[in-house]
Amino acid sequence: MRAALAFVAALVVLSPVGTAHAASQAYQDVADASHATKQAASFFRSYFTAKSRHDVRATMAHAPPTGSRPSPGT
Repeated sequence: MRAALAFVAALVVLSPVGTAHAASQAYQDVADASHATKQAASFFRSYFTAKSRHDVRATMAHAPPTGSRPSPGT
């Protein structure tokens, strides 16, 4: 009986549901963003979370549209 319970416990811990929270926390929110606007802090948190998860589509969603050019003074 103990072996069966240990097996079930291992399945729960190692299941994708058990690791979903860990994947969502891939990027540790350690930056002091108290000086930033809420929009800027949200943008960078979203960008670095997507980048840390190696989610190319979510990371590229933060890039400017194809064909855009920097403004003339940059």
